[in-house]
Amino acid sequence: MDRRMWRGLVPQTALVLTHKGGRYELSVKRRTNGAGELVEYLAADSLQSYVTGLHRAAGFGTGYSRHSGRRTFASRLLA
Repeated sequence: MDRRMWRGLVPQTALVLTHKGGRYELSVKRRTNGAGELVEYLAADSLQSYVTGLHRAAGFGTGYSRHSGRRTFASRLLA
């Protein structure tokens, strides 16, 4: 494996850990896409709740979303 491809990270390990040091549990979610097809995806509900609490505690209002927070985090991680 070329570690430069992953910037030193190991793809099989969790990047974000719980307060106990473990990985977040993933739940299977289902939704209907624009084409009317049922699609499944994975979501970490407890991580979502934690980020929502951070969002509220920081006082971010309109114009800021969890998506923009994730995008900013990813952009800075790759910088």
